[in-house]
Amino acid sequence: MSAPTISTNALYDFIDQYQFAFNSFHVKNLIPHFAFPLQVIHKEACYVYADSSKLEAVLQGGIQFYKKNNITSVAISALQKHAINEQLAFLKIKLSFYSSDKQELYHCHYELILRRSKHKEFKIQCMINADEEDQARHLF
Repeated sequence: MSAPTISTNALYDFIDQYQFAFNSFHVKNLIPHFAFPLQVIHKEACYVYADSSKLEAVLQGGIQFYKKNNITSVAISALQKHAINEQLAFLKIKLSFYSSDKQELYHCHYELILRRSKHKEFKIQCMINADEEDQARHLF
């Protein structure tokens, strides 16, 4: 039995598109990158979003936090990636948050389970927030 394969380019395309959407700082551009129901796991809690309505409010709060703290750009890099099967992939990413003068304010890590949609695009089905709250604590 051969190992499942997913094009590395497909994963990098997803990262590029997600980063582009993130840097728009508009919820409507981020929402299409998620599959529902979506599970989001934090150190102290776990949430399941059946649809985009409640997630939109959470993302809007995050965007307001970024704006309040002069975060004007986000860089996303892949740290680990592998196919689980032909429809699912694991992706560990680093997000680096920068001010308008290009200084990194903080960085954090997320682990994602991506699922191919019926249109063959990857979408985030499960997101594990490894350390953003700890890394951004100095901004609160």
